[in-house]
Formats: sequence, structure tokens, C-alpha cells
Amino acid sequence: MYARRQAPAAKPPEVLLPVKLITKESELQGFLGKNNNTFAPADMSTVGVHFQFAVQNNSQQPDQVVAIVICSDVPSEVAVVLVLASLSQTRITTGLRALLSDPSVVKVMYSVHQVAYWLHSYGLQDPTLVKCVDLQLWYENAVDRTILSADVLQIAAACSPEPATELAQSMHSFKVRMSPLSFEKWTNNPLPERIQRSLAQTAKLYATCYSNLRCSLDKRMNLTCANMTNTRWKVAVFNEGHHSIWFDPAADNQPRSLEYLISRAGGESAIELPKLELQCELDSLLELLPESYRDAIREVGNYHFRLVDICVDVGRTPFAYTGKKQRVLLAQDGTVVSKETVNDIIMNLGGEMRIGNDNRAGIDRQLHRISVMRSKTDE
Repeated sequence: MYARRQAPAAKPPEVLLPVKLITKESELQGFLGKNNNTFAPADMSTVGVHFQFAVQNNSQQPDQVVAIVICSDVPSEVAVVLVLASLSQTRITTGLRALLSDPSVVKVMYSVHQVAYWLHSYGLQDPTLVKCVDLQLWYENAVDRTILSADVLQIAAACSPEPATELAQSMHSFKVRMSPLSFEKWTNNPLPERIQRSLAQTAKLYATCYSNLRCSLDKRMNLTCANMTNTRWKVAVFNEGHHSIWFDPAADNQPRSLEYLISRAGGESAIELPKLELQCELDSLLELLPESYRDAIREVGNYHFRLVDICVDVGRTPFAYTGKKQRVLLAQDGTVVSKETVNDIIMNLGGEMRIGNDNRAGIDRQLHRISVMRSKTDE
């Protein structure tokens, strides 16, 4: 008898994600007109929002967003792909502002630092963020506090055992293939269908991850992540898209995201600190000088901020420097500095005992302002 080897079960055919591609201004205008000037899908509680960056040929220029993708976690829901090259900046910012502030839908994003700063530069300034969640912040706070910048694979593995992870792996391999695509190729060529669907799957993955983890999170954690995302957005704009960290003294000074520090403080109101100013105490320094020198310096307009250096050298004319190649004569009659004048200044300081071997002297333990150079005869 012969046993026939059973063929492996065929994988079910891949269900293609429906995509609505918007590349023309008329298409964008019609879409917003039907959706009350927002990109939020109707009757959807959770959407993933993906911002696709591309590198410009000029390496001095920062990466630019070339496409924005919005997709819910519902399998049959249409994903909206906006290719920005030919679309109105005003309409894009209007639709995004309405989406980000919509309290009826959770907006799930990934690594919002660069996104926040780019949108700020693009024209979307000071948006109101309501129910916006950065998956990286969720991972840092709920899964592993030592990982500040979790990648998509790590997040997907923590959110779902297999389906989302498989999707994340396919997305990861796609991004590797797509990485050489330059900014010019995004703007000058029709967007291939495979890229459209991969972009849509990326946004859907964000929403799917959140939907899978949402059941294990309490309302407090959801609120915390949303508040931290709001803070990260503001800090990222201030830091031009860069990540802000601090070192946690309660965890052996391990690095943590700045947003976690703010959330750990229990949402306490921020304390407005006075603006730091350099306190430059000049009176005690000027009192060391002869009265005629002091009077000449005080006649300089705004001398507290302009004064850079005072040079009193035996046998030379005394000067006060107020900037590059800018000096003020301290002896109007052209009299040069005498040895007695220098001795008087040193006595006013407290004698030569106040001058150490490093030739520096200070006043009341303040930052030293006096440099002393001795002659070859140790004078």
C-alpha cells in the first residue's frame, strides 16, 4: 500500500485593502465637502494616521511628507491616501485640524516628533489634540520603560500574537524596498498601486495595534498616553522634531522620554519660571579702579551689557573694550598707566595675597574677572 502525501493547505487569497487615492485638488475638495471638512471617517471610533516621509536629493534639506494615509481597523473600510504634491496646503491643514481635534475618534500615530515639527512648518500650528496616541509612548509606559523608540515590529508583537505581527513584518520588508524612493519620484510619477496598498496597510496596522491593546488598558492609561502624546507634540515643535529625554534618578538615571516625567508628576500645573538672565555685578569691579577710569566707563551707553574687557598695563594707555575693534580711552589726556596705579588697584583688591599662582583673582568668590600678568622681574 502506498500512502499519498497530503498537499499543504493553500493559504486563503489575500484580501486587498480598498484604497481611495486623492492626487488632484478637485478630488480633495469633493472629499472634504462630503465629510464636513474633516478627514475623519464616518462612524469609526479608531483610525491610524500615517505620514510618509521622503528624502530630498539635497541632503541639507529635511525630509518632507509626501503622503498622508488615514485608515480604520475595520477590514473592509476604505483607506484614504493623500498625495500632497498637487493638493492645497490650506485644505490639507483644515482637514487635519478637524481630525486631530475630533473627540469621537481615536487617532493612532507612530513617532510623532518629526510629524509634529513638519506640520508646524507646513502651516498646521497649535492644533488641538484630542484622543491622539503615539504608539511609541504606549510601548514605553506599558511594556518596556527602557525602550524609548520602539519599532513597529516590537509594538505589533506586544499588541497581538500573530496577525498584526505578520502584517508588521510584511510592512517592514516593504519599507526596506521602498526606502530608496526619493522625494522627486513621489512628486513626479503616478503612485504605483503596490505602494498605495502598503501605505494603507501601515495606517491600518496602527489602528489594529491600538484596538488589540485597548482591552487591556484602563481608562487612566488611555488618558495618560493621550496627554503624553499632546506634550510630545508641543515639545517636538520646540525642539525642531528631535526627541527629548531626561535621566530618571529613581531608576539608576536611566534615560526616559521627557513626556513620562511630566505624566509622572500627576498632571500638576506647570510652574512658570522667570527668564534666565546673566547677573553681571560690575560695581565691585569698578570700585577697584581709579575714579577717572570709573567715570569714563560709566559714560559708555549701556555699559553693563557692552563692557567686555578693561586693560590696565604699566606704561600703556588704559582702555575699556566694548566689542570687536571697539575700545574706549580711559585717560582723556593720554596719560599712561603708572606702576603706582597698578599697585593701588592691587591694594584695593586686598593685596598680592589675593592673586594665586594661576594669576587669577576673584571678588567675593564670584567668577573671576581679573587677569594679572607679571613682568620678568616678578612685578
